[in-house]
Amino acid sequence: MVAKRTLRDLNSKVELYTHNSCCDMREHSQILPVPYVLYSDGISGTLRTSSGVPLAGVTMRLSGPLEAVSTTDSYGFYNFTFLPSGDFSVAPQESTGYQPQSRSVTFTGEAMTADFVRPDSDANGYAIAGQVQGLNGQGVVGLVVQLFAGGEFVAEFLSDESGGFSVTGLDAGVYTFRLADQDMALNDADVEVTVPAESKVLLLANIGQLATGFLQIHIQPQEAADAGAQWRRVGTTTWYASGELETDVPVGEYEIEFKSVPAWQPDGTIEVQVQEGKTATGMTSYIEHKAALFGVMMLLLDE
Repeated sequence: MVAKRTLRDLNSKVELYTHNSCCDMREHSQILPVPYVLYSDGISGTLRTSSGVPLAGVTMRLSGPLEAVSTTDSYGFYNFTFLPSGDFSVAPQESTGYQPQSRSVTFTGEAMTADFVRPDSDANGYAIAGQVQGLNGQGVVGLVVQLFAGGEFVAEFLSDESGGFSVTGLDAGVYTFRLADQDMALNDADVEVTVPAESKVLLLANIGQLATGFLQIHIQPQEAADAGAQWRRVGTTTWYASGELETDVPVGEYEIEFKSVPAWQPDGTIEVQVQEGKTATGMTSYIEHKAALFGVMMLLLDE
């Protein structure tokens, strides 16, 4: 059941102030006629880049029967609660570059969602999402991650409760991520990421007991594999051939990406779960480029 509040006073008007951790309406108090019903469910949503990286610290504005502001958290989430029914509009304060720039919502007391996407581009900048994992494959909270470009320090981030961190607004280029405490880094390895070709990074911390398994990915058809199609875990650097076994893979969930080769295109990424002492397997199919087939046909016709 949706919770609601009815506000009345002797003058049939009430000055409304609502405040919670993610939505501050005190800046935009209003005089409302009563009786007026406020519902505990409200309008919420997320802001992300087109590569899926959450956008934190973005000011959102709600207009309509009530006006309010909210700031997205580290997950890109915002929330407006205790609203009256009516027609609202919600938008990022700086709406340029978002799709859409604003959303119209007819609120009737049931929870409503209004999400926004900011495309990765030269104009908007590019985003990278990462995770710090321990030897047991679990995320590690509270480690400082540093970002460098061309050997120069750019910024640093603190890994959250899931070990995650992200950065947005980057120019195209090559970036290096490393743990600030090199004693915590596994093999003292920096991780290099090329933007915009890559948008995810994985850092391993020398914490916890190492639990590992094996990973084996098969690529179909055989012609694509013969043409050089390969796979790797997102955020790692080593490519593997179809059927090749990767050993000493820390336990955890992984996204597998595939290398494009002439005349063949991978059909997206796949997810795998590596368990201790076991071999996780997966399979993907490549799609033959129609353009390549057309070119072959034209060559045959020319002959």
